[in-house]
Amino acid sequence: MNTQTAENVELETVERTQMVQKYEALQRLKDNKDFQVVFLEGYLKEKAINSVSLLGTEYIVHNNLRSQLMEELVAISRFEGYMAMIDNLGAPELVYDDEE
Repeated sequence: MNTQTAENVELETVERTQMVQKYEALQRLKDNKDFQVVFLEGYLKEKAINSVSLLGTEYIVHNNLRSQLMEELVAISRFEGYMAMIDNLGAPELVYDDEE
């Protein structure tokens, strides 16, 4: 194995280890009732639904506040996407049994 390949393998191992640590931390957060109430239910669901509901109101339209609401929705989406990325990249690798 050449030096460049060995360095790449080591870097991938470090990155994987860090992602696994983030995955484990995220799982602990998801099990935490306060995190569930504030973020999973409050921010990712209720805040998103409320913002979508406001998009078509006269007040929001007449006061040109739609772009602000859209930015809030984008932030919610990015946060949810970040957690999904951690779930996907940090989850334990599946081991398949070839003997079956």
